[in-house]
Amino acid sequence: MKWKYLRYVMKNKNSKNPWKRMIVRWYTMFLRRGCRRERRYLAKRYIRVAPPKYTAKDILQKAGK
Repeated sequence: MKWKYLRYVMKNKNSKNPWKRMIVRWYTMFLRRGCRRERRYLAKRYIRVAPPKYTAKDILQKAGK
């Protein structure tokens, strides 16, 4: 799968083409997983540091605009 810009991908969220909708699903899944992993990593490494400023939800909302 060739990676595309997130904003471009999110425009296809309500597309009639099922393949485009599937790609949006993959991107959101990978993004959520990545953000979770990053937060866990930071929590172990820097106990007193707050979690990352942006969650997967924030990133997805910005991309959806």
